[in-house]
Amino acid sequence: MHMIRLIPILGALAVTLAACSDDPFATGEIRHYTAVATGGEHSCAIADDGAAWCWGRGIEGQLGDGAKENRFTPSRVAGNLRFEQITAGEAHTCALTEDGKAYCWGWSAFYQLGNPNPASDREPVPVTTSLTFTKISAGAHHTCALATDGRVYCWGNNKWGQNANGTVNTVIEPSPVLGDVRAIAISAGAWHTCALTATGAIYCWGRNDVGQIGGGSNEVIVSTPVAVRSSVQFAAVDAGDSHTCAVSRQNRAYCWGSAEYGEIGDGAAFREGLAGPSTPTPAVNMPDVKAISAGTDHTCAIATTGLGYCWGRGDYGQLGIGGIRHHSLRQPIHVMPTHQFSGDLFHFTTIATGGATHACGIVEESIYCWGTGTLGQLGAGGSTYATIPQRIAE
Repeated sequence: MHMIRLIPILGALAVTLAACSDDPFATGEIRHYTAVATGGEHSCAIADDGAAWCWGRGIEGQLGDGAKENRFTPSRVAGNLRFEQITAGEAHTCALTEDGKAYCWGWSAFYQLGNPNPASDREPVPVTTSLTFTKISAGAHHTCALATDGRVYCWGNNKWGQNANGTVNTVIEPSPVLGDVRAIAISAGAWHTCALTATGAIYCWGRNDVGQIGGGSNEVIVSTPVAVRSSVQFAAVDAGDSHTCAVSRQNRAYCWGSAEYGEIGDGAAFREGLAGPSTPTPAVNMPDVKAISAGTDHTCAIATTGLGYCWGRGDYGQLGIGGIRHHSLRQPIHVMPTHQFSGDLFHFTTIATGGATHACGIVEESIYCWGTGTLGQLGAGGSTYATIPQRIAE
């Protein structure tokens, strides 16, 4: 998931932004995690006992711990619920229990929590539906999920048609996407949404001002599902703010939409004004990948070897490469400043780049984050900026 373009002012960061010097391989008692998600300025995860933990900006209740405060270390989500999946929007969070029940918490001005109460909620509340879901994904101010029969349901802000009901009216409770699209995966970007079918086709809808829908058109609002124009069969898709990325069944990375900061990964010069390809374009010089995550202006992927790579906007350290430059070609995530590649010691199982200027990943059931941390979104216990991964506090 994948966030609205709200970038904090850099100010005097240049003098304090530096690679974290803490050894990321330090041993000790740790909590084991199975999932991680990054929102606009907060992060959340699921531990191996099913408990959810969140950290970062919390003033809209998006941390779910009963308070409306920022947290610089993980805080347990209230309610003693056990979750299997978690997703984070700009200022709300949603999760699925083992039996497919959806719960959300945080800001709900656009009904993105999926119930008739527009007030923010600081603890998990059930989504108003009798449906059970297999997948859930939060956009900036909307949420989408897959029912057990593969049908797509969305709710919340619909200004750009991101709920695919043929209108731009706000949707209060889960509403089926128009058409008979049956999906096996769903990804809600900031203002657009994409679904992957069992045949390897991708359908997208919502905001399309820079071609992020992938249908090859210049129509700005797309309120019904449109097939992405490609003969490639895909295995995964992830919608960012103004770009979208996918992995083919042959483990190749493709992106389309905004290319202003190189987030497409095609090696081309930065394209001022967000212009970019409106159909899937291969990421250049990228090794075989098994997972990909599109953020606000940056992208990260996990190679089949387990090594992590990022490209795109990097001025807040969100590429995790030990510097603050933008890159239009993939760059290896650093572990320590002197490490170009991490070898066998640092293999990612999950990467999440939904944060505006931060990202997190799971390595051997521990969570590492990098980028902006002024509101606690790195979970490391202080107001920091990290240009390489640092392990969250336990």
